[in-house]
Amino acid sequence: MSFVMPLVNSHGLGDNLLSISKAILIAKTLGYRYIPPFWPKSPHVPNCKNGYGYYFPVHRTIDHYICLAASRNLVFQNLLPVFQFTGREYWKTGMEDIGFASQIVMGTKKLKNNLLITVDGTWGKYFAIRRARLMLKSLLLSHEPSKQEYQKIMTQTNGTFKVAVHIRLGDFQKRGIQEEIQPGERFKRLPISWYCNLCDSIQKTVDCTFFLITNGESDEVDEFVTRFLPRNNYRLIRRDLVDLLLLSSADLVICSNSQFSRVGVFLNDSPYIWPADTLYKKHSGKFGYLYRSKRDPIKDGNTKVDRSLVRRCFAIRNNFESLPKGLTNYLSSKGTANIEINNDLLYKSPVAVL
Repeated sequence: MSFVMPLVNSHGLGDNLLSISKAILIAKTLGYRYIPPFWPKSPHVPNCKNGYGYYFPVHRTIDHYICLAASRNLVFQNLLPVFQFTGREYWKTGMEDIGFASQIVMGTKKLKNNLLITVDGTWGKYFAIRRARLMLKSLLLSHEPSKQEYQKIMTQTNGTFKVAVHIRLGDFQKRGIQEEIQPGERFKRLPISWYCNLCDSIQKTVDCTFFLITNGESDEVDEFVTRFLPRNNYRLIRRDLVDLLLLSSADLVICSNSQFSRVGVFLNDSPYIWPADTLYKKHSGKFGYLYRSKRDPIKDGNTKVDRSLVRRCFAIRNNFESLPKGLTNYLSSKGTANIEINNDLLYKSPVAVL
């Protein structure tokens, strides 16, 4: 029998969920057995010896421990050979879907049965795991306490226009008072004023419910809480899955520049707002990109920016003066207006900077 197991770490849940999604898709496509990861301790889940494993309890069998031993010790690889599926192998296939890419790799390598495939990292991004959306959502809902809390919130806010606001603080670096947002920056806090100004403009357009997703201290978000009265318990202990489920279900998401936000909107078909100043831009400055690499050189957008269209992604500057017409149209429709421009940062599309 052959197995697929994701390798996870103690860092953010978002990055690890990409590894898990890739492993699930590879296992499903090849017909191999999926082995849930062995989670290490994590500062993000205090007082829990297996970190994020708190959310994903597993009844372990001997096969699980054989896979763990083989992934860590060369001696055990005589019993169960290990093939580390890397980004390099993935890119060579020319395929976007990680599952279909794995079929090509297995055929090319002529690997025998009775082996363990391991996979980790964020390479391939969301292109690679697009088919895993429903499977990932089911995984999040598999933790019964989180599922119950999420369903309670959704019941209490049923019939309202829901705006999920992700304000990443905590482990993100503080920004200097006069420090400007830089294109391509990572792991830095966005100004609270950007979120407050957006939410103020939104609630002037539509009667809505706000959800606050944050890892900040109470005094850091006091202004936001006082002004917008979020309906979820944003101080709930061990709320990671509840927060992701709220991001995945909102009618509009205001993102932080983090993987956690990206996973949330990956699971959500509704429009989202992205901090435009963090995007890479080229030439005209009218379009922005989330990723930049030698493999994917940035191309300048060549379409005229029409602010009246409803977009999948609204990239809005920190110093914006008013909401784009397309967003106000969407808000006025209470989320019923169709998306007219489907360009999505997650899939390396250029998006208009508004």
